[in-house]
Amino acid sequence: QVSQVACGSQHSVALTKDGQLYTWGQDCRGQLGLGTRKSVCRSPQHVPSLSAIPLIQVAAGGDQSFALSVSGGVFSWGRNDCGQLGLGDTKGTVKSIMLIFLTDGQLYTWGQDSRGQLGLGTNEQYVNSPQHVRSLSAIPVVQVAAGGEQSFALSVSGGVFSWGRNDCGQLGLGDTQDRHTPTPVHYLNMKKTVSISCGKDHTAALTKDGAVFTFGSGQYGQLGHNSLQNEQRPRLVAELWGAKVTKVACGRCCFCRGIELECD
Repeated sequence: QVSQVACGSQHSVALTKDGQLYTWGQDCRGQLGLGTRKSVCRSPQHVPSLSAIPLIQVAAGGDQSFALSVSGGVFSWGRNDCGQLGLGDTKGTVKSIMLIFLTDGQLYTWGQDSRGQLGLGTNEQYVNSPQHVRSLSAIPVVQVAAGGEQSFALSVSGGVFSWGRNDCGQLGLGDTQDRHTPTPVHYLNMKKTVSISCGKDHTAALTKDGAVFTFGSGQYGQLGHNSLQNEQRPRLVAELWGAKVTKVACGRCCFCRGIELECD
């Protein structure tokens, strides 16, 4: 039974309830973690190299993938030309490589930084090893999300911070100016957000009461507002009002939600 799904540019990863990992889609950069570079896998494939490690979370970016173990170990594989795997170099890998990070709510970022998406407040083009985001060091972070070139952090109190590319309003700040350091998303901070997911140029947020807000690019209808317009501020997805939404997930140009069904 699947417990989590994450989507990259053209690949997907799924985690089962018993901690097993499956991947499918494009594999030209080794982003499926199968030890090969097939052009494409059209059905879910088991990642045997992680079968003995109990996993609790998965994440996928453009052409790279990550997995988090129950002990706090991080594994990365796939495209690495900007150091996005956090391995200290720019060599790609088709098998999982382990990284170790602190687990006290501190945030570390690495990879391409051309639009300030690392939140470091610098003008570096890319960083190939994890760097501490000091501006959030006093805030206990419980979730992070990354899109095409935008990043988000969710605090234990439900506060939302965004930074990076913002040409479509994907940061939810009411304008289209990029941010190079984490900036509070004041509209969401009044809603007690419990989950954030990012697509290439759009973002979705889930609140404690099950409401879904989306913002950023609406070019392909991915915001769910029955229009193709961009939204610079979080906007309630009215079609989902009253449904008990439990999870949100964004792909490159799409949006999905999980709904808990209640029967009398």
